[in-house]
Amino acid sequence: MKYLFYTFLIITSLFSEQRVLKISNFIDYINIDLLKEFAYQNDIKIIYDIHEVNEEIYSKIKENNDFDLLILSSNYITKLAKIDKLEKNRY
Repeated sequence: MKYLFYTFLIITSLFSEQRVLKISNFIDYINIDLLKEFAYQNDIKIIYDIHEVNEEIYSKIKENNDFDLLILSSNYITKLAKIDKLEKNRY
């Protein structure tokens, strides 16, 4: 019976998807410890992409890399809107 329980735990962990939040931000713009705490408290995995200039993230977005949260200068937000790479917030 004990082995059946452990087998069940292993199988359910294999098929359960962890929530993921993909963020792209300027270097040194947010405290990494804060992100770790947020991830821990919300049981979520954070993929944190760092860029030094707007052009870096703009080229990634043009190549169809998706992010849930982008930190960019306002003129690049306009550029992304023009090439239809932004979505409205669903919440």
